[in-house]
Amino acid sequence: RYKETKDYLLAIGAAEEISTGGDGSKEVRVLIPNYVTARANCLTSTSVYEVCCIDQCEMLLGALERELEAPVAKASQIADLVSRLPSPSVEAPRVLPNSLMLRLHQIAKAHRKRVPLHSRLFAQWMHHAYPRECPFPAVSGTTKPMSAADWMNATGNSASLTQEEVDDFVKSAMTKMDEVQMKDLVDSDWESTLPWLEDEELVFSHPQASLLEELTIILRAVSIIAVVSATFNAVISAVFFPRRTVRRDVDKKVANKE
Repeated sequence: RYKETKDYLLAIGAAEEISTGGDGSKEVRVLIPNYVTARANCLTSTSVYEVCCIDQCEMLLGALERELEAPVAKASQIADLVSRLPSPSVEAPRVLPNSLMLRLHQIAKAHRKRVPLHSRLFAQWMHHAYPRECPFPAVSGTTKPMSAADWMNATGNSASLTQEEVDDFVKSAMTKMDEVQMKDLVDSDWESTLPWLEDEELVFSHPQASLLEELTIILRAVSIIAVVSATFNAVISAVFFPRRTVRRDVDKKVANKE
């Protein structure tokens, strides 16, 4: 455990590679919630299933679903619920940072003033709101969730570091401890460290009609109502007006006889 290679962690989406300076140098940072829920930490029980760590973000999302009772919601509704929703690492109630609120409203703006709960952008927003519980959602096709054995079979490379490599890495890391910047929104230090990608993906969505299409639907509905109303009036006229005419004729004949 905890001896996975950099290439393996990057491949499964449990780490990210970022630029650290203008000289083009890069460093790899482990995404803790992604690593915890990765298949690398699953216990293989049988060939049919695996026993893995509980995804705490699912419980947070489930709490939102129970309160909202809808697949989409206004940004203000979500913000109110999240500000009152605690987690093992986040105390509540709390005031959400302006930057986090701005992101949420941007998501809503992209979806006609409603935030889809089962979308990549909202999952990314939850990673910012609960950085220790919610994993960062990679864009589809950029990672390949697989076990260490599957990755080794696919690449021919080892997924584990040797003890000597681990010792060298620890020594190198110890010299940089003062420079390490914890990526934690709860500590209000996230703008330059937590990743944010604009790529959107929806688990399921209903095609949204354009404004022109909505106007067309309304005009059709009005036309149908007008036709139905005209037909109803015609039927009423055909049924009652002849009776009135016959009644008038009868009344005239009676009057003439008298």
